[in-house]
Amino acid sequence: MNELYDEKSILHLSSDVKRSYADNIGNTAIKSVLAEIYTAPKPGLVDPLGQGCHADMDWHTFTRSAEAIAPYWKRQAITGLLNANPDSALEKLRATGIEMENAMLAATNGINTHKGLIYLLSLLVYGTGICICRKQS
Repeated sequence: MNELYDEKSILHLSSDVKRSYADNIGNTAIKSVLAEIYTAPKPGLVDPLGQGCHADMDWHTFTRSAEAIAPYWKRQAITGLLNANPDSALEKLRATGIEMENAMLAATNGINTHKGLIYLLSLLVYGTGICICRKQS
């Protein structure tokens, strides 16, 4: 695991519980991304029925992108589960987000399918983790 993510920081949660939360949050993010891809019809947007207004991508491109970024959602959740304050969290989220963007671009031959989603969903995944860590809802 990346040295930015020391799981010992969450004293009130066992290692198994921390891993379970991170897995669940990450898997929920993956399912959310896939649900958006497979939702149809979406006039003007890429869906399984067509390319919408995008000549450079189709739903296969989005699926490859989603698969490429999937392993990173757990890391974004861990940032919150480790109770990283927002200032330091943004640095960690950004570093992982850059890795995600590079993975996305490699999987799509340079096509930006999920750059905005990486940013926004990373914030939501982090927020979920920190709420769990701080025992908030």
